[in-house]
Amino acid sequence: MSNIIHESSRGIDLIPLNDKLFSDNNIFLIGPVCRENCNVLIKQIMYLNSKADVDCINLFIDSDGGSVQAGFALYNIIRMVNKPIQTIILGQACSMAAIIYMAADTRLMLPDSRVMIHDPSFGGEHDISGKKPHEIQSELDDLNKCRTKLAELISERTGRSIDEVYEATKDDSFFDTNEAIRFGICTGIFNLNERDLYI
Repeated sequence: MSNIIHESSRGIDLIPLNDKLFSDNNIFLIGPVCRENCNVLIKQIMYLNSKADVDCINLFIDSDGGSVQAGFALYNIIRMVNKPIQTIILGQACSMAAIIYMAADTRLMLPDSRVMIHDPSFGGEHDISGKKPHEIQSELDDLNKCRTKLAELISERTGRSIDEVYEATKDDSFFDTNEAIRFGICTGIFNLNERDLYI
């Protein structure tokens, strides 16, 4: 991990870059949505939320998605804390990472980033080989419940009807910045050169 040079009255210190970014209220979901990554982010959010001098928390995302349950835990924390959190897509936010992205009220994308939504599918923890029909049906029922919950969440966060959401999520639907704004997923494009927000 890179260090940065920090000069103070005590002299010159080498500070890990992650620590400096965190002290500026910047946190990162880079890589899979999993229990370990989400637990780290939950703790960071709870700590920053408790600080009086924090006005806004920036969550940067570049993730292909992952665990639905781990993602819901992070989503709920973002919705529950008092301090505003804005999410920014660096490269892409796919699947459960897109759901986490939508937890914030201010949702930004870098100009060439993208977001993808789709219906949930059986993951590695759902091996149906060797299972009896009623066991497979039980897992399918759980998957459909999850599909309904995700569709309702996307509908609530985007303003789209449930039918529109189901149509968009039946396959992998990728949105560039302008398409994401039109659909209601994204609230603005962040231009790094001008450090400005375009709605």
